[in-house]
Amino acid sequence: MLLVVLTAGCGLRAKSADPQATGNSEMPANDKRQLVLSSERSQVLVYFATMDKKYLVPVTIDINPTKEVAKVTVEKLLAGPNNDFVAPTIPEGTKLRDIYLSANSGTVYVDLTEEFLQLKDEEEVELALASLTYTLTELPEVKGIRVSIEGENLRELHGVTLGQPLAKEHGVNLIGKKEEGQDEVRVFFGDENAMFLVPVTVGIPADLTVPEKAQQALKVLAQGPPADSSLNPVLWKGTKILSLEWQEAQKLLTVNFSKELVGYGGGSAFEKQLVGSLVYTLTSLPEVDQVQILIEGERWDYLPEGTDIFKPLTRSSVGEKLNYSQPS
Repeated sequence: MLLVVLTAGCGLRAKSADPQATGNSEMPANDKRQLVLSSERSQVLVYFATMDKKYLVPVTIDINPTKEVAKVTVEKLLAGPNNDFVAPTIPEGTKLRDIYLSANSGTVYVDLTEEFLQLKDEEEVELALASLTYTLTELPEVKGIRVSIEGENLRELHGVTLGQPLAKEHGVNLIGKKEEGQDEVRVFFGDENAMFLVPVTVGIPADLTVPEKAQQALKVLAQGPPADSSLNPVLWKGTKILSLEWQEAQKLLTVNFSKELVGYGGGSAFEKQLVGSLVYTLTSLPEVDQVQILIEGERWDYLPEGTDIFKPLTRSSVGEKLNYSQPS
């Protein structure tokens, strides 16, 4: 099995042998079907890139209500971002020729126009494939992707294998190494423009309790992003996690921070990213739905810029739509 390691840990792997691993993109008629959902959606999550193209950034985009979500999602990815704070991953002018699902394998076959071949090097190819894979595997039934160009299956492009379906090896934007058998947590830092939250994945020991997983995630947040990255920290320097309390019945995690949490003193953009990062990071643990923030053991009414933290916070209270981007 071939392992393809992508920029900033955006790892993909070639799936096990597939009956369509060579030749053209045709498959048996009884296995090929259009990927149509049972109900309409009016929003999709598309993975673009940070401006330095080192990390993938999930962006929520409005679409006209449709059941053909896979087709529309790829078209949105190919069209590029509707704002100036994230970068495209696919060459301009690339169009979708066809898209369909192998019902047996869960592989989505994506046929693109020849503009895709304008990718300049290995890193650009890896980033493009990662953005397609992470975008499409947000949809039900999708386990991996297979890319063809103008109806033909290329074996490789700039040294990157295209001859087999690709699947996610781990969560998006892996930092460091994830050892075999490890679990993972997803942690959210700020982008270079303080506009979007950027998820990174970190390997952690297996079989930890919920508070232990949360402690691992918060430790990564407190350490900040890699020094050579364009990402911004969300916890003020010196912030400590004094204690954690887990209430399983309420799916509520209470985190007691030191006073340095509010050391920033003000700044609405920073405060928004702070709260969003804490909530999205901790509710990425499947057991957690609510987060209560304490400071030096006390429940505050508001943070310096007016964010209400007296009651437990949920994703809906900080923005259910991750990195929502309205058309400019």
